[in-house]
Formats: sequence, structure tokens, C-alpha cells
Amino acid sequence: MKRTLGILLLLVIVAVTGDLVAPYRRAVVETRVLDAHGTAERVPPSDAAPVRLDVEAARILRVDVASPGNAVGGRVEIRATGGNLFARLHGRHSAIPLGPGYQRCSSARPNGMWSCRIAFRFDGKGSLEFAAVSTPAIVHGADVVIVKDSGVAAVGIGSLFVFFSILSLIGLALLRVKLSAATKSALLAAVGAMWLLGSGGVGAVGLLATVAGIYVLLRTQLASSGSVRRFATTLGVLVLLLVAVKVYAMNWGALFANPGGLNFGVPLGFAFFIIRALDLSFRIATREIAATSAREYFSYMLFPATLAAGPIFTLPQFRAAAFERPSIVDWTAGMARVAVGLGKKMVGDLLLARIVGPKLALLYADPLGMPAADLWALLLANAIFVYLDFSGYSDMAIGIGRQLGWRVPENFDFPLLRSSMRAFWQRWHMTLSAWVSRWVHFFTAFPLRRSNRTLQAVLPVVTCLLVIGLWHEMQLSYLAWGLHHALGILFGDLAGALAAAATLSASQSGIFNGLRQAAGIVLVWAWVALSHCFTLISDPLIALQVYGHALAFGM
Repeated sequence: MKRTLGILLLLVIVAVTGDLVAPYRRAVVETRVLDAHGTAERVPPSDAAPVRLDVEAARILRVDVASPGNAVGGRVEIRATGGNLFARLHGRHSAIPLGPGYQRCSSARPNGMWSCRIAFRFDGKGSLEFAAVSTPAIVHGADVVIVKDSGVAAVGIGSLFVFFSILSLIGLALLRVKLSAATKSALLAAVGAMWLLGSGGVGAVGLLATVAGIYVLLRTQLASSGSVRRFATTLGVLVLLLVAVKVYAMNWGALFANPGGLNFGVPLGFAFFIIRALDLSFRIATREIAATSAREYFSYMLFPATLAAGPIFTLPQFRAAAFERPSIVDWTAGMARVAVGLGKKMVGDLLLARIVGPKLALLYADPLGMPAADLWALLLANAIFVYLDFSGYSDMAIGIGRQLGWRVPENFDFPLLRSSMRAFWQRWHMTLSAWVSRWVHFFTAFPLRRSNRTLQAVLPVVTCLLVIGLWHEMQLSYLAWGLHHALGILFGDLAGALAAAATLSASQSGIFNGLRQAAGIVLVWAWVALSHCFTLISDPLIALQVYGHALAFGM
């Protein structure tokens, strides 16, 4: 009991610590006035003297927003008097008109002051430029509010297409070349290492050195597998590594290059490295693994098909999943699976992204003023987009794995067609759910075996979902995301128990079960979509307010 409560307290402390240094609290913002010749005068954002923007003098106000992370979103609130302005976002040619009565602006007050909110969303850094339309305008302030800033790297579809195409050709070549299992796995590990090196020398070398250091740590634990101290040391080092990378993901992500805009960098994959290493440490401690060679370890850790974002592949699975003699049938079946995954990602990028993008601008501009119907449309579209994007990547990884001669475990099983949140989590990111269920659930449930049944049912579920939340990002918003999903599972279990206790006739039972299944699917969609309030917004206070706004449906 005390151990379980201690784990919960530790998770909260980690989330608070991560949130205190969260990127949205320290984005770099600069405000500058540029004249026609390009000379710049830097102006503090809020307390600066009024700035005169004049068409004849060709003066513009430029607001630069920079973040070492993967994406930054928010709004610029500008206060002005005089003539109208137009704004231009970095990378876009169309101008946004600003002035009293425009869509993004307030009406002029008695003193002539009016204000406007312009939403932005940049990858790492960007700028907004303000200029007068015809008559001079006086800008009294330009304040930046960061709503979302994330260090989670997105592996671009261009990167996946290029890299997986290369792997597919390698798989085809391996069918015609007779190689031993050891040589083949070593070759694939080298390919994985080359992908990392292609994404940025400094970051890749550091990542590969970390993987090598973990091997030394695990070998030390293997040499004395019965030592609790060695196990605790290994566990502590791995957890500290994960916390350091998650908390400082912004700076780590900057170490990876982005050649051709393909997003080859894989700092996201670091969490999967740590999970694999943790799994090895647990299995060494429980004596499930007695030995592993350097070749096998690096082949397992750098297996290219699952390098970027899983699925999570344990060493026993990796050993058992290799085909003795992969055939052209395996290669063709793998190609078909890759095509399914690529189709999912294209549907998400080409269709759903067009819904999510504009509505994200509304959310960033005025989170609490967004109409409830638009908010729910955004949440639902984003939930489906995330499913298509991640399950599409998993399909591609599974297909490429089969082409290379390994049966990669399934990661999704139509989770959005399940009628309870427990069933949803049993079929969503199944490799992560199974891993957390095996290790985290056991270590929290075992100390509670003599406690009352309510605690036995509640605390392990809450702990597991909090761990999954913080595994994504160590911020309070993701702690709330985990708690939201835990409550969904617990409420769903309670509703299922009450429904099972109802005594109905056979004919009534069939109709009732059908209606319950349909209602359950609708509730799963709504509950999953609602959780995206915490993934779309970094600031936990704003996220909670938007969450309440969605629950109240704008009332």
C-alpha cells in the first residue's frame, strides 16, 4: 500500500518538475521594428513605447517566436490606434487584415484603442510581420501567449517513405543472398545506425553512445543477476536518462538535423530505447534472460523497422519472431501491409489535417471563446488523425519487418470500435499497454493484495495510466490525460458490472446488449476525443478550462 502510494507521489513530483521547466514557459520571443533598409531596432514586447507604423516610411513590426522544440503554437495579441494594419505569417504570402470590427479584432474603445488576436503555429521558429495599410497606425503592445509547445518529434511521411523504401529493397535483396542469421541481424543493425547518423551527427553519436553505455550497464547487471543493488542502480540510471530526455526534449531535438525537411531525426525513439533497456533489466533481475551477446543486443536495439516509434519489441519476441526462411510471399505480404499504412497516413495528412489545422488556429487564438461545436469537431478529428497516423506507421513497421524476415507484433486492433475504455486500451498501442500491464501493474497491485477491493481495482489502473501519460511528455497536462483515461476505464468497469447485474429476458437481453454496444462505442469516441484537450494544449490551466468548456458543451 505504502509502496503504491509512494509511486503515485513520485509520478506527481516528476510531472510538476517537468512542468516547471516546460517549454511553453520559456519560449524565446523578440519584437523588432524594421525600416525599408532592413535595419532593426529591438523593442520589448509589453512595456515598450508606442511604435509608429507608416506606409511612407515602410516600417514594419516583426515578432519572432523561437523554440528548440518540434512545434510551437499560440497567439500574438496586438493593441493599436489609428489606421488599419495587416499581418503576414512566416511562410505565407496572404495578408491578414486587422482593425476595428474585423473577425479577429475588437471594436475601437472611446480612446480609439482596438486589439486583435492572430494565431500562429510554427515548426521550431517563425515570425509575424505587422504593417500599416494606408494611414499611419500606432502599436501600443504586442504580447505573445504560448498555448502549445512540444518537443515530441514527428517522423515525417517523406522520411518514412524514403527509409522504408530502402528497407524494402534490402529485404528483396536478402531473399537472393544467403546470409547467416548473425550476419543478417548485424547488417540490419548497421542500417539502423546509418539512419541515425543521417539525421544529425551530434545527436546520433550521442544516442549511439548512450545505447552502448546501456549495454555495459546491463552486462554488469548480468554478471551479478542476483544483486538487488545492481538492479536498482541500472533501474535508477535508466529512469534518470528517460526523465532527462523527456524534460529537456527541446534541447535534445535540436541536436538532430532535418535534411530536406524530411524529419529524419528520431528523438522520440529514445523512449523506446529506454523501454527496451528497462525490459531487459527486469528480465535479467527475474532471471528470464541469462545472457545476450553484443551482436544480439545491438541488433535488437537498432532493428530498423521499429527504430523510430515502435511497436515495442521485447528481446524474447525478437528472438522468436525471426523467420528461418523468408520467402517472396512474405515480402509481398509485407509490401501490402506497408501500402495499408501509407494509405492511412495519407488520408490523415491530406484530409483530417485540413480540418485540424484551421480549428487549431481558432483554439490558439481564443481557447475559451471557441464555439463548442468547433471544439468537438477539432477533438474528434484530431483523435481520428492520431489513430490513422500512429496505426499507419505501425502497419508500415510491421510490413517492413516481415519483408526483412521478422514478425513484428501487432499494435492496434480497431480500438475505436470497442464499447468500453478497458477494451479500447487493450487494443490501442497494444505493445505499450501490455508492457505497462506486465511490469507497472504487477508492482503496484502486488503490495495491495491485502487491501480492500476498491483500492485493488483503482490504484493499479490509475498508476498505469499516469505512467503512460508521463511516458509521452512529463508535464501536468499529460498527467491529467492519464487520469482522464483511468477514470474512463474505472467508470466503464462500474457501468459494465451494473449492466451485467440487470435481469432481463432473452429477447430483451439481445436488444439491450445491442444498444449498450452502440452507446459504448459512441462514449469511447467521445471520451478519447475529450482527452485531446490535454494533448493539444501544454498549459495545464488552459487545458483544464478547455476540458470544462467541452464537457459543458459551451453552456
